[in-house]
Amino acid sequence: MATPDDAVTEWLTLAALPGLGCTLTHRLLAAFGSPQAVLTAGEAASHVEGVGPRLAAVFTNHTLLAQARSLSLIHI
Repeated sequence: MATPDDAVTEWLTLAALPGLGCTLTHRLLAAFGSPQAVLTAGEAASHVEGVGPRLAAVFTNHTLLAQARSLSLIHI
């Protein structure tokens, strides 16, 4: 079961991803429902309007996702 800290970590991880502004974050959340779902969307993120190949690659780059998560843990 997810804890409140897990939810905060997911939001902060999403915010730490390069190339992801407010509009695309909103579209991704609308498409997938939660920060956790966005972070695990993988290639499916490329089907969201405005997500080009470079940004879609972020969601399949496990190293980059881990780095963003590490940054988010600093803030908790």
